[in-house]
Amino acid sequence: SGLAPSSVQRHLHLFSASLTAAVDAEILVANPAARLALPSGETDEMRFLTQKESGTLLASFEPAPRAFVSLLLGTGLRYGEGAGLQHKRLDLNRGQLRVAEVWDDKTGELKAYPKGRKIRDVPLPDWVVEQIPEGDGLVFGPMIYTNWRKRVWLPALERSGLGHVRPHDLRHTYASRLAESGYSLFEIGARLGHVSPVTTQRYSHLIPIDRTRDLRALPDPRVGQT
Repeated sequence: SGLAPSSVQRHLHLFSASLTAAVDAEILVANPAARLALPSGETDEMRFLTQKESGTLLASFEPAPRAFVSLLLGTGLRYGEGAGLQHKRLDLNRGQLRVAEVWDDKTGELKAYPKGRKIRDVPLPDWVVEQIPEGDGLVFGPMIYTNWRKRVWLPALERSGLGHVRPHDLRHTYASRLAESGYSLFEIGARLGHVSPVTTQRYSHLIPIDRTRDLRALPDPRVGQT
């Protein structure tokens, strides 16, 4: 109770390994945790902000924090990726950034991108570029998530009157905009840095159906038949 799906998976794997050792030692006849199916992990409803709601939210922040929130909204970066963004990873002439490090709240350090995830380049919208401050080192950090959420995010959210919105919903909103614009799940997953395509499937219902393209791909087979 209260644990994230990834934490539940981690605890289960550790517990299952212990039970397997007990089976090997002939303490147990079988491992009751083997092949135990867990929920997919989508335990709460995602919120996708409309264009108007996004504007209302941004207007509720002071300029400095607004720039950071704009970055998350305009690029789909995870909080740790945004907080760990360095000026040397920005290519403002080409309008893009490179995700290569992440801010770790637990250690208070900048770390290399987690193993298993590929370094990726993400386009920067012009309205995000114009808000990025000049400087060296970290662009916005260091920022501890719990402090930032309590002191910056929640007060601004209350001023906006938008109700319950999580910082991670900015990432969902970004993905929804790509989906509604006709981006494929593969393209969306690449932008978000998803390791598994299964993770991107949650946005599949947002991709509009192009009936015209389907009609071109499925011509009437009776045409030309006698």
